[in-house]
Amino acid sequence: VLTSALTSALTSALRSELQCYIDSADSIDLCDGMLHITARKESGRVTSGRLTTQDKVEIAYGRWEARLKVPGVLGTWPAFWTLGNDIRDVGWPACGELDIMENFQRPPPDTSGGSIYSIAHSAQHSWGTGTALAGGYSETLNLTEFHTVRVDWSPDKLEFFVNGNRTWHLDRGSNSTNFD
Repeated sequence: VLTSALTSALTSALRSELQCYIDSADSIDLCDGMLHITARKESGRVTSGRLTTQDKVEIAYGRWEARLKVPGVLGTWPAFWTLGNDIRDVGWPACGELDIMENFQRPPPDTSGGSIYSIAHSAQHSWGTGTALAGGYSETLNLTEFHTVRVDWSPDKLEFFVNGNRTWHLDRGSNSTNFD
């Protein structure tokens, strides 16, 4: 269930989003050593599962990596991302967000759906404020195959990778704050 702060912050950006997260074994399944998160059309909406570490673990700095396959189906927006642990206090985007992997499937003539994207959001730089950073993206990929996505986070840098190739980095200067 989305927190009320997150729901409020994302409402304007996601007005046309027709999906909702549900807690169901039909949505999340561990089978043959792989985690399956399944989206389904049900009663005029799309349902999907999600995994969250909110109130379970807090991590600062390190490496997050996942080997995954995205569906590559029109209208889907699979993602592997993080939010700051202070989202309840400061809201989004001030809490920060690291999008380690996003894949957007839009109708033609848009051809961006074959790539995996990454970006970082903050109070100063986000889609919500119209000041998003450029982020980065992979080469066009075969979405029927698995791909490894990764972010390395240190006090002075974020580096994003797809299949071992760095797609984007963000250096944090000595005068930087969490605002920017």
